[in-house]
Amino acid sequence: MPFHCTASGKLYMASLDLTPNVFTDPAKLADELTAIQRNGYSLDREEFHDAMVAIAVPVNDDKGQFYAALAIHGPMQRFSIDDALARRDSLAGYARRISALLFPAAPDLA
Repeated sequence: MPFHCTASGKLYMASLDLTPNVFTDPAKLADELTAIQRNGYSLDREEFHDAMVAIAVPVNDDKGQFYAALAIHGPMQRFSIDDALARRDSLAGYARRISALLFPAAPDLA
């Protein structure tokens, strides 16, 4: 279940400290979600923790629906957004392999 529409999810979100980079404007968040749909990956630009970045790609089920995320993250002193983007294609390839293992009839969503 999405965090924003469950009691437990909202409780968890309320417990988090917000970094200066977290999306608090609904329109900016909507723009970010549209970009994620278009690009097929998501970035964390110090939104969860200061000085920490990440990239995530979807692992899809046999119907092409989101099942899980495969992500890598690290502190900015040794892992930058450029480093994350440089690993995007490899990460997506591994996500497809995981999908094929979990769902042998999964379509090739390359």
